[in-house]
Amino acid sequence: MPSSPDRQPAPLKPNRATTVAGFILFIMACAFVFTLIRGAVGEDRVPWREDLIDAQAEARSQDKLVLINFTADWCSPCRKMKQFVYSRDDVVELIGADFVPVKMDMTAPAPEDPQSYAAAEMQIKGLPTLVAADPDGREIGRVSGPLDPADMKNWLSAMTAGQSPR
Repeated sequence: MPSSPDRQPAPLKPNRATTVAGFILFIMACAFVFTLIRGAVGEDRVPWREDLIDAQAEARSQDKLVLINFTADWCSPCRKMKQFVYSRDDVVELIGADFVPVKMDMTAPAPEDPQSYAAAEMQIKGLPTLVAADPDGREIGRVSGPLDPADMKNWLSAMTAGQSPR
C-alpha cells in the first residue's frame, strides 16, 4: 500500500533499558579511549639525577655515559618531551641501560647555581638541549630542540655507538 506524502513514520522512542545500555556503552568507550591515551601520554619516568658531579661518578662506576638534559618548567617543548617521550617504557629502558641521566633545571637559575655554570661551560643556547658525555665530561654529542620518541631512541643509540650526532 503506497504511503501518502503527508504521512511520516512515527519516531522511535527508546525504552529505559536501551537508554541505560547506551549510557553504559558510552562510559566503557570513554574509559577505553582514556586508557589508550594514558598509555601513550604520561609523566616523566626517567630517574633524573640532580647533581652532575655525582652523575659522572655513578657513570664512571657503572661504565655508562652521562645524559645531561637542560630543561625548564616554562619551556613548552621540554614539557612535551616529559609527557610524550620520557613517559615511554622503551625510552626509559634505553636511557637506563646506557646512561646516567641528570637534569639541569634552568627554570630560575641563579648565576652561582651549578646548572648555570654547566650551561655556560657547555654553551647551551636553547632548550631543550640534550648532551651525551663520557664520565670525564667530554662531550660525545648534543641535540637542541624537541625530539619525538623515535628520534630520541635513534639519537641515544647513535651516542652509545659512538656515531656522530643528529
